[in-house]
Formats: sequence, structure tokens, C-alpha cells
Amino acid sequence: MRGALPVLVSAALFFLRPASAADEPAAWLLQASDAARTASYEGVVVYRDDSDQLGTLHVLHRFRNAREQERLSALDGPPRDVFRENGRVVGMVGEPPARQLHAALPGALLPRLDETAVRQLAQHYDITELGAGRVAGRPTRGIEIVPRDGYRYGFQIWADAATGVPLKVSLLGARGRLVQQLIFTQIAFPPRIADAEFVLPAAAAAAAEPDSLAPDVAPGAGWKLGPVPAGFEVVLRTVKPVRDGDPVEHVQLSDGLSAVSIFSARAQDEARAFNGYASLGAMNAYARRVGGYQVTVVGEVPRSTVRMIGDGVQPQDAAAP
Repeated sequence: MRGALPVLVSAALFFLRPASAADEPAAWLLQASDAARTASYEGVVVYRDDSDQLGTLHVLHRFRNAREQERLSALDGPPRDVFRENGRVVGMVGEPPARQLHAALPGALLPRLDETAVRQLAQHYDITELGAGRVAGRPTRGIEIVPRDGYRYGFQIWADAATGVPLKVSLLGARGRLVQQLIFTQIAFPPRIADAEFVLPAAAAAAAEPDSLAPDVAPGAGWKLGPVPAGFEVVLRTVKPVRDGDPVEHVQLSDGLSAVSIFSARAQDEARAFNGYASLGAMNAYARRVGGYQVTVVGEVPRSTVRMIGDGVQPQDAAAP
């Protein structure tokens, strides 16, 4: 009996101790978000969407000297490569890549988060623990992010227990319907990845985009934003010049986890203008003409969200509702 006493005391101390931040699902979400960008890894990812279309990709990811570099190579279909730096596409090789090449990275489905962002998420999502699991032969810890309304998708994230890198990320629609998913089937964490892996080939097509407003262009000159779902705020506004055409304005809204983009340009040929819905996997788009502008709303959000935002856009001179 005396031998059992230390065990009982140790167990009691374990259950009575205060929970640390590392035990909380929100803290694990922060670690997974950070590890998706700051860890170096190499692996094979299977990507699928709600149409059950599959893509298999080789992923190289390196973080060195505060610089994040990625290379995605398609393992099926035509040979294609996408190069990204700090989350932005900088070059592509081969046929125009399918959208899955851009989406099939942990950092693509899991945005950069900080403590403030997670606190804001808690106003619109419930973040809960899923427990232990196993992906690609490695122990994982899972969390679920469930939206409190129908204007955003939910997430299930299974992150590597040792490194925090997300190894399986599922995007979920209403009633848990699978919308989009990536799963690592193989992954390794090499101490070094050679510089040559991230050098753009001579045949690479440049894909860099400007970060700031083009000079002498007034954003939103012809339209204004109406009501948006609670929690969504404008986080980016750029105007991009277009060769042989009017500039395109890009306004991005985000609730910290889900993002929606609004693209607008002066309407040219009304007969050729796109109006209504389009969908590709988790991506939904809604377009309509607003005054003299063609406005398109695009995002990895439910159809009801792009419709609400698109219908709320008004001509600049319209009376306030």
C-alpha cells in the first residue's frame, strides 16, 4: 500500500495543476499556424475537393533567414511547378496550373494567426479539442473550428504532435460536408534543403503582383461596400494596372480565418459580362454589374456569403439604405 501512495499523490497533483496555455485548443491552433510557415519540411500531399477530384503533389518548404520559400510539383497530369515566397506566387513552370497547386499547402488553408486574431475568431467560431490521431505514420493532435453562422466554413486540423505542422486539414460546409481537404501521405523534416531547389528555371513565368495602390488611381471611385457578415473587415485594398484596359481594384475582407475578395473594373462589353454564380471546389464566385462597373466577389466561403456581399455593393452616388 505504501508503494502506491506516491503514485496516487502524483496523479492528484497532475489533475489539480492549472492548465497551461499549451493545453488549450486555441494555443495549439496558434502553434499549427506558425509551424506551417516556419518549419522546413518535404513531403507528398494528396488534395481533393467536394467533386472527389484528386491531385498529388510534391511539397518542398523552407524557412530560413526570415524568408519562407515553397515549391509545389504536380505528380500527376502535365508537369507543373509553382514557386512561392512568403505566401505569394513568384513563378510557374509548365501548363497553367490547376488551382489545387495553390491551395495544397498547410499555409494556404490555415492563415497566419496571432493571439489577437484568435481572440477575435472566438466571437464567430467555437474552437474545440479533437484529441490524438495519426497521419502519415506520425502522431497528431486535432482541433476543430466550428462557425456559429452559415457565412463561413469550418475546419478540422490534425497537426504533427512533435512539430505542430498541419498534416491534415479539412474544410467543412453545412452539416459537416467535406468541401476541401489536404493530407500528407509522406513527410520528412530535413535539417537542410538546398538553395537550388528554389531557383526559378529560365522558363518560369513571372507571377509577382504589386502590393500597393497604383499612383493617381482613386480606389472605389464608382462603387461602395454595403453590409457584410459580422466579423468581416477590409484588410487589403489595391489597384492593379491592366495592359490595354482599365485598372482592376481588389478589396479583401477577412474575419481572421476566412477571406473574401472583391474585384471591380469599368464594365466594357455588357453582352460578354459574367453575371451570377460560379464554383470550383471550396471557391465560390458571384458577379453583377454595379453602375458602370463589373463587380466580382470571390472567396473560400459559402455561396450565401458571396451573394450577400455582392448584392450589398452599390453605386457610389446611391442613397444610403
